Amino acid sequence: MTSMPFLKKLKGAEDSRVLMTGLQLGDRVLQIGHSDPHLIALLSARVGMTGQASALVADDTAGETLNRAAAARGVAVDVKVAPLRTPPFAQGWFDVVVIPELIGAM
Repeated sequence: MTSMPFLKKLKGAEDSRVLMTGLQLGDRVLQIGHSDPHLIALLSARVGMTGQASALVADDTAGETLNRAAAARGVAVDVKVAPLRTPPFAQGWFDVVVIPELIGAM
């Protein structure tokens, strides 16, 4: 019997991290940090044009990285550069908040 990584992506299947969020069309999602630029693009595709995908990063370089990943996927992401401790968003605005740095620690 072989072991299977918890977050393994199956060939032809959706990314399991996106599925675990429970996001639907029209939802609002925030990604904090930039350790996985591809993830915010996938999340944005999941919420569609009726939803909102935002990212909060600490510096302009990280913001540019996320914008390039979103453009490569053809999706819209609202990237904000601000201190991570004081996000420039209204409390309770997002349906789901994702912190990729914590996913690897699970």
